[in-house]
Amino acid sequence: MITAVRKIDSKKRLLETCIKNLHSYTQCVKDKMMDAMQKDRIAKKDSGSGASLLSAAVAHLEIQALEQDLDYAVKEMRVLKYLLKTHQEKHEKAGLGAIVVTHRNTFFVCSDLQRLDMEGEKYIAISNQCPLFKSMRSKKKGEKFTHKDLTYHILDIY
Repeated sequence: MITAVRKIDSKKRLLETCIKNLHSYTQCVKDKMMDAMQKDRIAKKDSGSGASLLSAAVAHLEIQALEQDLDYAVKEMRVLKYLLKTHQEKHEKAGLGAIVVTHRNTFFVCSDLQRLDMEGEKYIAISNQCPLFKSMRSKKKGEKFTHKDLTYHILDIY
């Protein structure tokens, strides 16, 4: 059985890891955006040929897609920073900021990031917008939920 202090500490370290990973992702998106903007400038300088116009159009589309990725990352970062401020709150139901331990996996409801491995424990970070979360929303310790024909037994929530 994990102590309450260890649960809070684990949640804080998970959030710090998620923030670090999202920061790395954001920097990667920014770097790709700078490259795409450079391609766009070069294509606009050489705008005399059809190939240059096509290159400019492709670069513009790439920039738009990267702007959407960056907007998403900024929103996710706001959520993670909010959760870091409130990580000591006790959760009795599956909800944003909760760690939901099932007999299959341990889920961290924070953002749509990735699988996390911390001190030999594996966590799956999920968004409160994803279908899996919607199946577990508001469930309590001891309850079950089903997602994609799999039943999950909730062993703990913190």
